[in-house]
Amino acid sequence: VWLADNGYFKRESVHPEIKEGVDGEGISTPSPAGNGVTTGHNAPPAGQGATSGRRNSVITAAERNANFFKHRQQARAFFMGGGSRNDGEDEETKLARELANAEKFHSVFQFGSMQYAFMETIGSGVVKVLRQGQTNSAATVKIVTSDGTAKAGKAYGQKEEIMEFAAGETEKDCPIQIIHDDEWNQDLDFYVELQTVEKSTKLGRMAKTCCTIIDMDSPGVFSWLSEEPQYFLSSDSRALLVLERRKGCKGVVSIRVKSEDANGKAGEHFLPIDQV
Repeated sequence: VWLADNGYFKRESVHPEIKEGVDGEGISTPSPAGNGVTTGHNAPPAGQGATSGRRNSVITAAERNANFFKHRQQARAFFMGGGSRNDGEDEETKLARELANAEKFHSVFQFGSMQYAFMETIGSGVVKVLRQGQTNSAATVKIVTSDGTAKAGKAYGQKEEIMEFAAGETEKDCPIQIIHDDEWNQDLDFYVELQTVEKSTKLGRMAKTCCTIIDMDSPGVFSWLSEEPQYFLSSDSRALLVLERRKGCKGVVSIRVKSEDANGKAGEHFLPIDQV
């Protein structure tokens, strides 16, 4: 398609680049023999003399082959990402490409994690802000909190401020007040977001993070971290299961973990466990 749009197949049923004496638009040129006879279907009628068309030099087969492969390489580069089109590119690849380009000319800010969790009694939680790309000059970024199930002033301290990064500085800690009450609550969430304040700065993928406040006034609820069935290969030396404590973590508690047979049999397919 790219070659056709650029006229490389005009008035020729085969690739013009591999035909001696024919230029890119089918215009005839002198033959190498220099006998006054033109080649190509645009040659003048007999007796009218030879013409060089739009060129005065002889176009040899070797030169046309070189041009042909050059055009093909250009077309390949055009469709493999070297051109302006990116048809079929998924959003993740597109975002990665745009961020890579942005880092060449801008400071790119994002959080160190997509999610943070703080004990209700911690007093002050810390989220980390990272700076990538161009860091040879000072830059600023705005940080703003917003409510989720946690409400500003009741569960956490609202924040809206400008963070200043000196030249060469690549990370900063942002403290956020966590408010403790003596009542039992479910775990609460709020959000922290980065916003640009300068044209020379850009935001990375993790420009917004979720912060969870873990209630300390309840012993908690225990469950496996994954609610879906977990699969392991027979070649695995062990299966790793993560036990999660949610909705409070007050005091020291004990919980018993015991395995039971299903299709897999203890001693044959796995080693049984029964422990606290």
